[in-house]
Amino acid sequence: MLKLKAAKPMNLLRPLENKGSLETVKRRTQRLNEIMTYGVNSGLIHTNPLGGIRSIYKKPKRKTWQPCVPMS
Repeated sequence: MLKLKAAKPMNLLRPLENKGSLETVKRRTQRLNEIMTYGVNSGLIHTNPLGGIRSIYKKPKRKTWQPCVPMS
């Protein structure tokens, strides 16, 4: 945690983004940010180098689901 810089996770997640796994990228960046926030809150590190990492990736598009209509 002490040696982690923002470039390493960015390079690891870029192939997932290119593949189109945007939901996975969103979940991974969220989890990484939570881990680093824990490190800040517990005093292991002074700042979160991954804060705002989600903003560099494409956002997944929301899918609107059609409502179920009863069959007559």
